[in-house]
Amino acid sequence: MTEPTTSDSKDTILDAAQELIAQHGFAGFSIRDLSRESGLAKGTIYHHFVDKRAIYRSVMERDLAHMTGAMQEALTGIEDPVRWLHAFVAAFLRNAEARRTHIRALLRELGAMEDGMLQVARRVRDQVGAQVEDTIERGIAQGCFRPVHPQVAVMSLIGAMNTYIAWQLVVEDGAIDPATADVIVDFFLFGLIKEERSL
Repeated sequence: MTEPTTSDSKDTILDAAQELIAQHGFAGFSIRDLSRESGLAKGTIYHHFVDKRAIYRSVMERDLAHMTGAMQEALTGIEDPVRWLHAFVAAFLRNAEARRTHIRALLRELGAMEDGMLQVARRVRDQVGAQVEDTIERGIAQGCFRPVHPQVAVMSLIGAMNTYIAWQLVVEDGAIDPATADVIVDFFLFGLIKEERSL
């Protein structure tokens, strides 16, 4: 039988930890549970990670890296700002649906996260937000978007998506309808009012 490589055993630990976190949350699993779930000795786990917090942080970082990689792939080559926003929202919602157990665990844990874990979440938020902000600024420069405050627009769009995701996956325990991307983008671009009017 071939011994697992260092990289293989680390991935095995993270895969098992992600399952346990999804089922029980950060507080609800132990290194003993992780050893049993992964099939690896506790010594092997401690060889890779100093403690449970480091494992949780690595699970978050790996999952968020997969998400941002998939988002980048979905958005590559799209120059038109409106098409880019639609592709962004659709990819964001698809990724949430595919990662639903991890998203649910993350939303449950968010309020209790320690600073190091919150920094990971903030880093991803900033990376994703910067891409959306760049697209909005490009749309303003091209004349297809009216001049708005780009950061407020980013927060509005991401806030709408995250609220929908949290509601569907955590409150309703439901699925994410792919058609919702059209609704969110349409609402973001055109709002509720049928005709242009001043406030």
